[in-house]
Amino acid sequence: YLNEKKQVFESTKQLSHSLLSAFRNDYTIWDEMVDAVENRDDEWFGENLPEALTTYGADAVWIFNSNYELVYCTVGEQVPKSEFPIDDLSRHAKNLYKDGYFVDFHARIDEKIYKIMGAPVQPTTDIERSTEPRGYMFVARELGDSYLKELSLVNSATVKVDVNSQASESVVNTYEGKVRFYEPIYGWQGQTIGRFIIESYSKVLERDAVLLSQQVLLFSISMILTMIVIFTAIAVLILGPLHKLSSAMANSDRQKLDDLI
Repeated sequence: YLNEKKQVFESTKQLSHSLLSAFRNDYTIWDEMVDAVENRDDEWFGENLPEALTTYGADAVWIFNSNYELVYCTVGEQVPKSEFPIDDLSRHAKNLYKDGYFVDFHARIDEKIYKIMGAPVQPTTDIERSTEPRGYMFVARELGDSYLKELSLVNSATVKVDVNSQASESVVNTYEGKVRFYEPIYGWQGQTIGRFIIESYSKVLERDAVLLSQQVLLFSISMILTMIVIFTAIAVLILGPLHKLSSAMANSDRQKLDDLI
């Protein structure tokens, strides 16, 4: 049951970022975006990106040119600051993009954890996404109340985020039908920066636990009754005749010995 819950959570977690992924993908294969990045067109950015935050449910977007210089940033009202969470992108680009230009990680911003997705800015005709990046775009969403409510709903569980990255053992309380497990949240360097806490209740699990305890009780009672029957049989069929035999031999009672035979 625990492994099943973990698999479901992992699948729904991936699906929960589909809108953020669409934002990243839709806006990075676009000639107008390429031109805006190369020309540092703040007017174009201002007309297109703030509105997109609402449309795609994002909290922040950062645009860098091909030299890893920040050319535009906008954040939602709930984001306390606009600094990109990777200090000096040019210095860390090689490590960040070691597996490709489409990246997916988490970051802490003022003790809140954000999901961040990045992609290269490329021309509209580059459907293979194979040309040299003309810039880089990152979009973010806070793992906040609305996000956690979505995850809780689809998992039939209570999902929380804890900035404490300390590992903990999963807990399965079958008699109360409760399950609690933890999933680590990773930063861009693979370090653990927090964890999900998932708690769920299963009537089936509780019912099975009750049935199991009833079965154990019935088995125990049946074993006790069986032992009583066995000991009674031993007393009647073996111990009784042995006692008579012992008594007859002690008293040299030939008649009792003949009766036993």
